[in-house]
Amino acid sequence: MPRDAYSAACAGQRSATAGCDCSTQSPTPTTAVTESRHRAPRARRSSVRHSGAHPARHLCLGRDAEDLAAAHLQAAGAEIVLRNYRRRRGELDIVALHRGVVLIVEVRLRSSASHGGGAASVDRCKQRRIIHAARQLLQQRRDLARHAVRFDVIALSPQRTSGNSAGWHVDWLPHAFEVQG
Repeated sequence: MPRDAYSAACAGQRSATAGCDCSTQSPTPTTAVTESRHRAPRARRSSVRHSGAHPARHLCLGRDAEDLAAAHLQAAGAEIVLRNYRRRRGELDIVALHRGVVLIVEVRLRSSASHGGGAASVDRCKQRRIIHAARQLLQQRRDLARHAVRFDVIALSPQRTSGNSAGWHVDWLPHAFEVQG
């Protein structure tokens, strides 16, 4: 998808989707001044790199969730091809091959379902980012491009087990969304 069309497609989502940052353009100075009057400015990413000795808790949870999702896919017979494929405007958590179909899997972890759970957080803007990254992957990996492609979501949520310890409920949602047009 051309850059302008991609940005335009997500522009309509910005008002309805908090945190949607599909555009790579920085705001104009006028916009930045206007926005700062109404809300606190966003925190900037620190230029100091973390040593990696103690990664943030949410990063550890995310990695554990992806490990659990990958194990779930492998138990179902899928072959994990790639993990954490990152591109400028999108990331693919897991790419797997299952029964001749390339699975593009978004892993979502939620500590509670009070906001709709993990699957509900994959809005249209997030879907577009995943689709964009998938297109880039398929252009680079012709061996994968010859297969059918499916977009799935694996949502993990807490589940109480016997002994009052918390486990994780894995909900694999095949065909979670499709490419439109």
